Amino acid sequence: MLDSDTKKRIKVRLVSSIGVEIEIDIETLTVIPAGDYIIMVSGERVGVIEIDGLPTKATSIGQERILSVSLIRSVGYHVLRVGSSDFMFATNDGKLRIEGVAEVARALEPESALGWNGQLLFADGGSLDNAKTRFAWLWRHAPEIATQIESIGRSPKSKAKTKSALSTSIRGRLDVPSTIRAIRKNYSLLQLRSPGAVSLNSGKSYTPAQAAIVRRGHTALTPGNISAYALARLTLSSFYAIKEAVPKEKLEYLRASVRRIERALAFPLYRLISLEARAVLPSTTVVAEALTDSRYALVVSRLRELRRPGWSPSAAASGRSLAFIRYADEIYQAFVAVSLALAFDCVSAYDQLKSRRDRPSFEGKEFAIYYDTKPPKTLIKGWRSVSDRPDDPRPDILLVRKATNEVLLIDAKYRNNENRASVDSLYEMQYYLGASGIRVGRVEVEPAAMEQDCVRKA
Repeated sequence: MLDSDTKKRIKVRLVSSIGVEIEIDIETLTVIPAGDYIIMVSGERVGVIEIDGLPTKATSIGQERILSVSLIRSVGYHVLRVGSSDFMFATNDGKLRIEGVAEVARALEPESALGWNGQLLFADGGSLDNAKTRFAWLWRHAPEIATQIESIGRSPKSKAKTKSALSTSIRGRLDVPSTIRAIRKNYSLLQLRSPGAVSLNSGKSYTPAQAAIVRRGHTALTPGNISAYALARLTLSSFYAIKEAVPKEKLEYLRASVRRIERALAFPLYRLISLEARAVLPSTTVVAEALTDSRYALVVSRLRELRRPGWSPSAAASGRSLAFIRYADEIYQAFVAVSLALAFDCVSAYDQLKSRRDRPSFEGKEFAIYYDTKPPKTLIKGWRSVSDRPDDPRPDILLVRKATNEVLLIDAKYRNNENRASVDSLYEMQYYLGASGIRVGRVEVEPAAMEQDCVRKA
């Protein structure tokens, strides 16, 4: 990780499409309006620039690296990674805003709102705990965990330790109570000697052949080092628990950190801890090293997060845990589909709500709902499907009455114009109607009003 002085020398500015310039501070969370931005990065050791886990193509102009990003659909938190330093900022809009998107996400099945990459939604330690939240946590923290595990393994803190041991050489501080206990267990330690240290009424005197002497030393079996070992093991187990579920192209970023942690566990410190059966700490143990060493402070913080029972979506920016979420319009589209399914007594036909399925995503006794997919030709057959230039209309939602095959085409639009569908939304709906031959459709818009019950109104 970069040291604090180097981080301060890196300057990040965002310039909006109307020319407003905003500087991102690494110490605070800046909230900006959703939109299109030019990102300008200057400073020493800039290195690779990523935004939300994806590499960018930055143009170098003088001492600055410049790139353009479109955050117009983004409502949530973002990580701009410059080299190994993270700059956090958030995008908000005038519709649901971050709080509303979080509420909509809670109303959905977790898989419908979460993704393997993209913008972020912070989590506060509630009930949501699945492969995607674990992946997002590892993506965010695995590199720094690997760095600190390696650093502690190479240069661990130790603590002073005193130990009493029987010795024939009385050099050092005599441990009288331990010596007496040893003699009571084994009287053969006493040797007949005159004069002696112990005299009896018979006139005989004895001297211990061995005495307990206090020896001073150091031990690496400290709460901080044991916590580092526990964090390494938990991080690896979290990775292998989700390995099969994560797309292969997403695993490569994590593999480098995992390999570093696995190699670090071969260090003498961690091998010693692994062989010590008593090296298990209760969760209430105070780690003194964390008060004076930032490495151990990070270990304690990350270990506490991993030991939480689960996570749930929240807009709390103070939360350390996080999950990747989809774009705001995709979340709203899924929310409309789920809401319609509840209203028409339909149940989910799959474990996960996904686009482009060839069967209804929800089905009931009377109705079926297709979600973000090309309608079957048995239901809708547009005139262009048999032309020289066939198109591929994919409406957001298609509600079908099963008995008669009557259909209602629904287009869920996150953008609006004062509680009315925007002009471009109407144009898109007109395209669907024209391509499919349907005479009536519905544009479902998110309300512009920002009352607390905005999600229920949707």
